[in-house]
Amino acid sequence: MFGKMRPEFMERHSQILEELKADIKREREKIALQKKYSQAMSKINELHETISELEMQIADLD
Repeated sequence: MFGKMRPEFMERHSQILEELKADIKREREKIALQKKYSQAMSKINELHETISELEMQIADLD
């Protein structure tokens, strides 16, 4: 019914698979960086709240 795949088709198929793998790897790296960024921003927000609380405590002592 069907013959063997032609070498150029197999080569292109392999190339496309490698490109897709690279795209997936980049997307995973991007997601990991976005997660780290989000965690860092949360820490910054927590620190801003702590700073504000400390500033109010200092002001109360004056």
